Amino acid sequence: MNMYEILTNFEMSILMGDVDRSYKILDNAKEHYLKRGRENNAAFIDNIIKFLQSELNAQELENELLQKKYRRLLLDDVSDYEDYIKSLVYYLEYSVSRYNIRYPYFDSKRANDVI
Repeated sequence: MNMYEILTNFEMSILMGDVDRSYKILDNAKEHYLKRGRENNAAFIDNIIKFLQSELNAQELENELLQKKYRRLLLDDVSDYEDYIKSLVYYLEYSVSRYNIRYPYFDSKRANDVI
């Protein structure tokens, strides 16, 4: 899978509240990229994990992901990289707030989604 497909699967999982699957997607992708020597790709994913662990806030995450070194990762799939990153950060911020995500623990009952 390319980076765009990984992020799309991750976004859909986290927006639906399937946090465990979301983390698994990120962990598997990071491991895959590290095995193949693609540190830049792994660092991109690691920044998202750091946000979920509350090591980065939304503005810091956005600034990190907007760096030039990451632009080529989504060059073929995204027409406007800056807008895509801003929307990704928005979805992450929304999901963290809605499901009270703090890696590796989350409380899905906060949003009254689980009975």
